[in-house]
Amino acid sequence: MIKRALDWKLAWIQSLLIVGGGIGSYLWIPPLAMKISGFGFINTAGGVSEYFNIGNKILQALLIMIVIASRVWKSNKDVVLTQKYAQHSHSFLGYWYCRNVLRFSKCSLRMVPIPLQFRLILSGLFPDYIYDDGVDDNKEPDHVTVSVRNDKEITSRVNLVIADTYEIKTAEQIPADQASSTTYEVKRKTDGVRRKSDKLKEEVIRVLRGVPVHVREVNVYSTLNTYNCYKICREAFDTGARDCIETIYVYNQGKHDGRTFEKPVKIKL
Repeated sequence: MIKRALDWKLAWIQSLLIVGGGIGSYLWIPPLAMKISGFGFINTAGGVSEYFNIGNKILQALLIMIVIASRVWKSNKDVVLTQKYAQHSHSFLGYWYCRNVLRFSKCSLRMVPIPLQFRLILSGLFPDYIYDDGVDDNKEPDHVTVSVRNDKEITSRVNLVIADTYEIKTAEQIPADQASSTTYEVKRKTDGVRRKSDKLKEEVIRVLRGVPVHVREVNVYSTLNTYNCYKICREAFDTGARDCIETIYVYNQGKHDGRTFEKPVKIKL
């Protein structure tokens, strides 16, 4: 919880400034626009007129909040929303708030869990994603293998395993209740280093374009780095409903022994 707050301390401070400015102006600053809203009364005592107008105070608080927010929006134009301390999941609602209320325009995908990366990229929430930070250029030819398991009877929901930065042992790591489904495996030979791989992206695209037309759902299990995740989301999954796949379930890799995949995030395409 503390690390999550530290990650977005700027967003917390800005939110407190906006809300605090509104509350402060309502409670302590004399109204700037007397008798505009018509909600309130004039109390005359000892020849001195005192105005206590709730509508005016609310209007003034809103004006102060807008003024502070406009400064925040301007300052956030080139600020990158990041996670620095540990890989943990802020909620999608939190990202929505930072984009639509605080108006951050840039979002780093580094340290963001893969299911949330998929959702952020495919939603197009931010105009600009930083996705190549910490990913090396691949100077050697890629070695990518593609295989299929349980393809005798392909149902409407299939598995897609994408092994990138780390190896995935399909039989041991995908959930038992999905193990009997048709499973497409796209695996890059890796040394544990995050590298850009157009070959991996191209093979994932080829696999998805080749599934039978009755396939509607795909379970995704991956160890993608941010660069390859962004490219695959944009070019393989974000097709504008031009293919048969309607929904993906992106699984998160657990941290306990065995590193099995669990807790999928459902994303409508």
